Amino acid sequence: MSERRFRRSRPLVRQCCVLAPLALALREATARRDYIEARLDGAAGEYRALCEAELRAALRVKAQTEARFFDGTRAFICKQVRRYEGEDIDSDDLLAEARQAVWIAALRWRPNGGAPFDTWARYAIRGALQKAVQRSRTVKGSQRGEVVSLCSDLAPWCGELPFEAEDWG
Repeated sequence: MSERRFRRSRPLVRQCCVLAPLALALREATARRDYIEARLDGAAGEYRALCEAELRAALRVKAQTEARFFDGTRAFICKQVRRYEGEDIDSDDLLAEARQAVWIAALRWRPNGGAPFDTWARYAIRGALQKAVQRSRTVKGSQRGEVVSLCSDLAPWCGELPFEAEDWG
């Protein structure tokens, strides 16, 4: 029993995270594509043709890396999405938000930044899903079917109510 407790209390090695190699590969493929696109801007003649061929190859590698990344993170994303499913928002919309959040997390994550990628991505997904659910939540208004969003879109009204107070009876 004490040995099991000891194993859990050991510090986490960032390189051993399941999703970290996928995130690193995605970052490298994106950085390579950006580097080649920057070289292509000032290129001319045969060098331009060579850069274009190199860019096509880099884009092919990036597409393969993206496919591996999203295949590898599918279960992780679906587990996070399940917590926020409900009647307010479609699960496909939640899945899209989560995929976008994990994509952005992979590009912003720094391996030496202090947090493993799994944790970094979990918080990014959680924040994106909370915002999506908040944007989708509505308050039913009067009998006429008026609907008011709870999102910050109401800020321009500056305290004005978008319905008549008498309708609430």
